[in-house]
Amino acid sequence: MRSAEVLQSGGSSGAAAHAGLGEILGAAREARTLVRELLAYAGRQPEVLLHLVEHARESMPDGGYVVVATEEVELDEASAREHPSTRTGPHALLAVSDTGRGMDEETQARIFEPFFSTRARGAGGGMGLATVYGMVKQLGGSIWVTSRPGVGTTFRVYLSRVEA
Repeated sequence: MRSAEVLQSGGSSGAAAHAGLGEILGAAREARTLVRELLAYAGRQPEVLLHLVEHARESMPDGGYVVVATEEVELDEASAREHPSTRTGPHALLAVSDTGRGMDEETQARIFEPFFSTRARGAGGGMGLATVYGMVKQLGGSIWVTSRPGVGTTFRVYLSRVEA
């Protein structure tokens, strides 16, 4: 099963930024249904989605697109070798992609560190993605980031399926 939502952001400035985020999150509610159903502790999932969509929106100050997608996937041994914190087996995937500024490899290597921020000094605390990382790990999942400067970024959250 696969679900995706393509969302457009008009840029970010003051109150308009928060209104735009509300519109993006409203449209994304449908896309997260699969992941929500598969979580052992669903109370954290909306917060993960909120932080990832907020990061995407902030990376597009002049506007752009955010894609929120969910899918059931089977992670194999090759995936586990490539990403050592990953378990094999059935997973729910939550992917958030944007057409923002993107990140170089040096930035990607630090993106989940507490207090590390890609924003201008004083413009943020640098805890959003560190919080996402911690929540995903608490759920026994893994998070991968791929990005190219000038192209955009994709965060993929993999959560082991839990039988109800």
